Amino acid sequence: MATITKSDMKWVLNYAGTSPDTIELDEGASQTFVKGELVFYSAGSIIEIASDTPALIYGMAAADGHNAAVNTKKIPVYVVNENLLFEGNVLAASLADYVLAQGDLGTPMAIQRDTTNSRVFLDSGTKAGTNTRVFVHRVAAGSAIGDTNGRVLFSFIPKFAQSITSS
Repeated sequence: MATITKSDMKWVLNYAGTSPDTIELDEGASQTFVKGELVFYSAGSIIEIASDTPALIYGMAAADGHNAAVNTKKIPVYVVNENLLFEGNVLAASLADYVLAQGDLGTPMAIQRDTTNSRVFLDSGTKAGTNTRVFVHRVAAGSAIGDTNGRVLFSFIPKFAQSITSS
């Protein structure tokens, strides 16, 4: 089987089959996130998530942060909701290579940040419990079961979606 290149998470499709809209929001101070990283609202501005287990995720940055003063720049964001599917690599814990298995489909997973390369991946080592943030639906185009670092389509678990949660 193939070894799939580790690459940025990206928006793939929504259930209606149409392109999702991005919403332009005020960017927090000194934000250096890159397109594809996860962000959330804090004190009225969009900032990068700060851990692998964020309490809330507002969306995925659709452009790089500007590293500017607070609320002086706008950043386009794909807002996480139950209708959007994203694509990302599945890795083992600590960003190690992982062979995608059939049992990885139809299961929740944790996320893990590669802060050195400004990327976010799925963590095959955590498939249950309070640290999961996404649900894996199927293998992505260009990947297959048995591939190393295979890519999958996933959605975010609704209770962590900042725009739709009630607490």
